[in-house]
Formats: sequence, structure tokens, C-alpha cells
Amino acid sequence: MKFADWFLVSLSVLLAVGPTFGDEGWERNVQKLGVIPIHAMVVPGGKVFMYGTDDQGEQGGGLYYDIWDPVSGEHELLKHKTKTNIFCTTLTMDPSTGNVLVMGGDNGDNDGVKDVLEFDSTTHELRKHPLGEMHYARWYGTSVNLPNGDVFVIGGRDENGDASVIPEVWSPDSGWRELPGAELLDLERKNWWYPHTFVNSNGKIIVILHRNTNVYQIDRTDGRGRVQKIGEKPFSSNKLGASIMFDVDKVMILDDDGGLWVVDIGSSEPSWDRVAKIKTLRINAGLSLLPDGRVAITGGTASAVDKDGGSIGVDEDAAVKYVQIWDPRTNDVHKGPRQQLARLYHSSGLILPDGRVFSGGGGAPGPLVNTNYELFDPEYLDISAKRPEILKAPSNIDAGDVFNILVDDADAVMKVTATKSGGMTHSRNADARWLNLDFIVLTSKKIQVTAREINVMLPGLWMLNTIDADGVPSVAHLMGVSMAPLPHSSKDTSLVETLEPTAEPTKAPTETRTVADYPANGKDVDVDIDEDMDDDIVLLEFVNSSTGAVTTCSVMMAVALVSPLLM
Repeated sequence: MKFADWFLVSLSVLLAVGPTFGDEGWERNVQKLGVIPIHAMVVPGGKVFMYGTDDQGEQGGGLYYDIWDPVSGEHELLKHKTKTNIFCTTLTMDPSTGNVLVMGGDNGDNDGVKDVLEFDSTTHELRKHPLGEMHYARWYGTSVNLPNGDVFVIGGRDENGDASVIPEVWSPDSGWRELPGAELLDLERKNWWYPHTFVNSNGKIIVILHRNTNVYQIDRTDGRGRVQKIGEKPFSSNKLGASIMFDVDKVMILDDDGGLWVVDIGSSEPSWDRVAKIKTLRINAGLSLLPDGRVAITGGTASAVDKDGGSIGVDEDAAVKYVQIWDPRTNDVHKGPRQQLARLYHSSGLILPDGRVFSGGGGAPGPLVNTNYELFDPEYLDISAKRPEILKAPSNIDAGDVFNILVDDADAVMKVTATKSGGMTHSRNADARWLNLDFIVLTSKKIQVTAREINVMLPGLWMLNTIDADGVPSVAHLMGVSMAPLPHSSKDTSLVETLEPTAEPTKAPTETRTVADYPANGKDVDVDIDEDMDDDIVLLEFVNSSTGAVTTCSVMMAVALVSPLLM
């Protein structure tokens, strides 16, 4: 049936305050590591590969790196024999092997080297890469996965203290090739420092500079490469400002005034929106993508000028210790509890497969030598309800595949999401991205999921989550996308479909209606729904302004009924 001009949906809302942040959001104990985790990445198997200083927390990665197990809490301090100082490198996963490329480093004088190392995700050995070194020395460069399995690297400082202005591409078949047609001279104006770099849904590389306002697009497909300016950034941003891709073609960047900006990099000219304010400047912050698509902001400092006159954000008195959670759906920023230690320059933040947030490091230099970490439990882990479970899923798929997963209760699954593991360092994580995947409930325990296309679901390691009506995520299933079989497994094709989906996938809501200060204790809430929303899904958000809690409910307009699906 068709609806009239409008009708009333009456919903009983039983949660008065919804999930909130408690004082115990940060786990009590600060845990020890062998190094300051300036660089960190979740690798196949679920452990975290990290490095950055020596075993005393001093500048110079030297011969040391650490492997930390989030499940057991144990870490293993290891030494390598490459003689490469891996302080302030860049790291990206090699999809052809599942190992990690560590590119560049420090020559001892705060200038770059051409070295390329390989971290073996299975044996944990760190060794010289057999395909050799880069064409240009780099210290503080940025790297990112490409849709065809290659790795792109840009920026950094060379062995003479000058900017490395010519980018390079690494191929697992042939090693390194330079892109002289994409020479970016703007990097010379102190923009060499970890340029903000992302791959958009058209397969183009977008580079956003921090010191000036220019935005560039690089095309690497013609051999020599091409670069063109495609826009400008409408604000100033510190070289230590944070950025992350939180959805398809959507990048969040923090400015110098506490502003939170979103840029759409999917079109020929990027569009910018200042969507929120996080109260104060927060340089050196870590950005972590939660399984539900929100972004956790941890660590950092509110001062860009240090007491000694420096500009790297090591003023402990200005440390920002509370976590903030930004919700891209509403652009609300909620303030959470404080962690114990200041996480300043050379700190890092990561989402873990179990849904906790890792916040570690800080120092070299700095007032603290943080060879340690803390763990934040987002509010979805405070809910007493049983977490949903992924019982079985493919260990590897290709981008665009249709695949099945087995779960404990398919009818309880409201979202299926995927988060790419990337290398975190210096408030950057160019490879990380979050996706909301289409799915169909097939049986009480089986769900059919559609992976995104290769330009969107880039090759690498992904964390697959199911999320229930209370917003509680499953522990992530680690899955390789368009990459080598994960260690200790072969490519499992038993759950991968050979046919296209046989039904319309579950879609994201097409409209959002927000109700502030919603009533509690089972009272009704009236929401007007328009006639043209027939067969649509409408997301209702109930906001308690005193606590900031948000309870969501997705209402699907069917032909003969209205069925509430809590998200």
C-alpha cells in the first residue's frame, strides 16, 4: 500500500540514556613495551608490529622492534641485523606476501636513506628486502597501497636534507620505479613531512599538503606519472595535524583551531566542510576507526609551540588526555575519560581486532619516555549483552567477491563493516579506511556479504565485523583482500560465491531524523514520515543532550507494514 501524505510512527524507547562513557573506559594499568611505538600496524595473525626507538626509548630505531599480542598482552623485543636506522620511516603491507615494507629511515643526521626492509608476518624476521632500495632517500615519507597491488611512496627528506620531490612506485614483480612526470616541487617548502596521501574511488592518488593549501592528484598509470593541482585546502594545518579516511572518498583532517574538516576527494575538485569543533588544537593526536564507523581521537597536545621554543608538540602541560569520539553520521563529538599518561610527539593510536583502542608511545624527544601503552574500551564494550560472533568466514577474498559468513545469530546483525589495517605514525594512517558492506540474511546463521570494488576495498588486511542492535561489534575476523593467503592458511573459497547476489542487499538508511531529549520509560515518540519514503529505510536518532548518548533505530517502510530494525 501507499502511505498518505504523512503518518505517525510510534516507537517505545526503553533506554533513557543509552551507552555512555564511564570513568573506567581506560583500562587501569599502563603496560610496558620494549620500544616507543612511533610506528604500529596490526599484521596477519592479529599481533601488532611496532618500532621507532632503541630499547631505552632513545632516538634511533637502531636494531630494535617489538611484537605485541593484544590477546595475551605479552610483547617480544627483537633485534635485526640490517644496520638500518628505522627511526621515522614509513610502512605499508605488501599484498603479494602479507609482509610489511619498511621504507626509508634516518642516516644518523636526521636525513633520509634509500633502504627498504621487509618484516615477515609469519617468522617476525626483519630483513633487507630482496628487490633492493628506493631511487631516493626518504625520512618522514608517506606510503600507501594501490589498487593493482603496488605501493606508492612520496615525500620525506633526502640524504642532503632536501625534500624528495619525485614519488616512486614499488611493484612486487619488478621493484622500484620513479615517477619523474609527477615531480612535486611544493614538497620543497617544508611539505616533505609525511604528506597526507590517499587513494580515491577512481584509483587516483590525492596528496594534501599541510604547510600551504594546495591539493594535488597524481596519476601513475602512464609510466612516468602525472601530477596536477585540483584544489586548495581552506584552512591552515600543522605538520603534526591528524588525518584519516573514514568512508569512501571521505577524509577527516584536524585544523589549527580545533576544527574538524571533511574533504570529499572523489570528484575532480575536492569539496571541504567544517563539520565540528573539538574545542582546542590537538596536534600529535591518534585517529582510530571504530568498527561502527566512528573515529576515536586519542593523545596529542593543545600547544603547537613548546616551552623550549620548538614546534613538535612536547609540552606536557598542554597535553590532551581525554578521548573524543566523532560520529560522522551526526557530526557530534563526545568527550570521554582521560588516560593516565600524556601521549605527545611520537605517540600512536590503533583500532584492535577486539574493538579496543591502543594508545601508546610518546617521546624521543620529549619530557616522557613512553615505552608503554594504554587501552581504551569504547562504550560498546561496557554493554552487558553478549557480543555477536563470526563463527566462520573466508580467510581471503578478492575485491568485489560475494561471500558468506556464518554467525551465531544472523537476525541480530544490523551492520557488516570492514576496516583496513594500516601503518600508524606521526598522526597519519594513509592506508586505514572503513567500509559499510551490503549484506543479505540467508538463514538463521548465514549471511551473504558483498565486498566493494578494488579501488575502494584496496588490497591488504581487513578486519570484518558484524554489529548488533545495541551497536556492539563482534571481535573482528581478519581477512585478506586481493592479497596472498594469510599465514597458516590457504585461500578458503568454500564460502565465496561464484554468482551475483540473489536478493537485494541490505541498504544503508536513506534519510536521518533526529529526536533530541527523547522520553524514557517506554513513552512514545512521534516522528513524521513523508509519503515518498515508501520502501526506504529511515534512521531515527534519539539524542539525550545531557549525556550526549545516541540511540539509533532504523525503520524500514515496507508495502504492508513498518518493521523496526534497531541498528
